[in-house]
Amino acid sequence: MFPKATASGPRSKNAPGFAETPDAGSEVDLESRIDERPLTENRDSFKALRDRLAAARIDAMLDVSDTRVDADQVYVQPRSAIVLLANAPWDAEAVRNALGAAAEGVWSGSANPTWRNGPGGVRELEGLAKLAIAADGKWLVIGDSAELVSAVFSRRNRPAIAGASYAAGWRHARELPHFERMTKLIDFPQVPAAGENDQQAGAEPSFFSANLASLGRTLKRVDAATIAVHDAGTMLRESLVYKLNP
Repeated sequence: MFPKATASGPRSKNAPGFAETPDAGSEVDLESRIDERPLTENRDSFKALRDRLAAARIDAMLDVSDTRVDADQVYVQPRSAIVLLANAPWDAEAVRNALGAAAEGVWSGSANPTWRNGPGGVRELEGLAKLAIAADGKWLVIGDSAELVSAVFSRRNRPAIAGASYAAGWRHARELPHFERMTKLIDFPQVPAAGENDQQAGAEPSFFSANLASLGRTLKRVDAATIAVHDAGTMLRESLVYKLNP
C-alpha cells in the first residue's frame, strides 16, 4: 500500500543547472552554404597575388561599382572594378598569372585557367566566374565585368584634374530604380497574395523593397552626391556637394 500523499521535498531557491556545450555557430555562419561543399581557400594559390601587390608602390586607388539591367530586362546585375595606379609599370603577364593561380580551383573550375581577348584591350578569365583585367604602364584595372573594366580603362589617358586625398560619389537618381527592381525580386515570395485577409495584407512592409525604397524616393530631388577631402598638411578641407534635379 502506498500512502495517499507524500511530503514535499525541500524548496530550492537556486535556478536549475545546465550543461555547458560549445557554441554550434556564430553570426558569420549565416552566409555559409549547407547545400554545397565548403569552400576552402588554398593560401598558397593567393601567395603570388599577395606578393605582387605588396611589392608594388600604389600611388592611388579607385573603387567603382554600379548596376545594370540584363538583356532579358528582368534581373539586375551588380558590377564592380578596382583601379590601381602604381609608381612603376605593372608586369601585366605576371599579374594575370597571379590572378589565374588564385582563381584556379576556386572560381574557374579549370586546372589550367586561361585568358581570352575582350573589348578595348581587356582580357577575360575563362571559367565559371567573371573576372577581367586590363593593364597599361602604371595603370591596372581588375573587375567582374569586361564592359565596366573597358569603360574605366578607356579613360586612363584623360587629362588629370585637381585631385584629393579622398573622394567618393553616389548617383542616387540612376541607381534607385535598379535597387527597387532588384529588391522587389528578392522580396517577391513574401509579398501577400491578392485576396488574403486584411491582417495579412496590412503587414509590415518589406524592409528593402518598401521601407528603404520609400526613403530613397523621398530624396528623389537628389541626382548625385560627392565628397572630397584635401590634405593641406596642417588641416583637412572637406567639401560635400549635392546635385539636385530641376
